[in-house]
Amino acid sequence: MLWTASLCVLCALCASSVLGAPVNNERQKVLLISFDGFRWDYDRDVDTPNLDRMAEDGVKAQYVTPPYLTLTSPTHFTLLTGKEFHFLQQRFYLAGDLHIMTEE
Repeated sequence: MLWTASLCVLCALCASSVLGAPVNNERQKVLLISFDGFRWDYDRDVDTPNLDRMAEDGVKAQYVTPPYLTLTSPTHFTLLTGKEFHFLQQRFYLAGDLHIMTEE
């Protein structure tokens, strides 16, 4: 479920840069923070003020379905390439003719 929260943070960052930013022809940078292996309530027993502030101030989605429910690497490849079917196998092979969005 923390994957869902991470995706929500990414969506909030992208939405705020598109909706609230002045027109700028320079390429914008996005910082993707991804937590692997954490439940949505994993940090409840520790003090994480910065993460808590991001959760309070950020945009939240009611429900998100990742492209691959239990595999982190395929989901990350989908986020980076924008393509759900990228010939990724269990050995994490990414087709050579597929470019990540930052290379375009």
